[in-house]
Amino acid sequence: MSTKDKNKHWRKNRRRRFLVFLSHSSKDDWVARQLARQIEHARASCFLDVIELEGGDDFERRIKAALQECLELVVLITPAVLDSRYVWVELGAAWGQGKRIVPLLYGLTAAEIQANPNIPVFVKRATLRSLNEADEYLNELRARIEKKGKGRPKK
Repeated sequence: MSTKDKNKHWRKNRRRRFLVFLSHSSKDDWVARQLARQIEHARASCFLDVIELEGGDDFERRIKAALQECLELVVLITPAVLDSRYVWVELGAAWGQGKRIVPLLYGLTAAEIQANPNIPVFVKRATLRSLNEADEYLNELRARIEKKGKGRPKK
């Protein structure tokens, strides 16, 4: 089975799996793809728009469905995100649904986030980690997956 076929099979069956929604600016696609690989390696399924969406898809409908389906949202907060309307909409939707929100900072410090009056309080109250500390998040993710028993099958 090709990698593309495996991904399609995995997407079809992910409703029974632990889904992480990865929110990011399109200017940070490469970094987001690397993080998505690590999330998948942690035995979760990861919704990343640049991987999941194809030309002609109803973007807003697919994003909304993935946000409803996910168990948590990871947001890659970079300088580019500060001007991204979609990231803030995705964050607000996840927050409104009571989802776990995990901010990972890249190119910004926790002090800069705390000082920025445009960042929502619910983001400031979360544990703000540098992308260099993503391993800590991934270890916590593995533990949550194990607890729920919803991880991807081991290879």
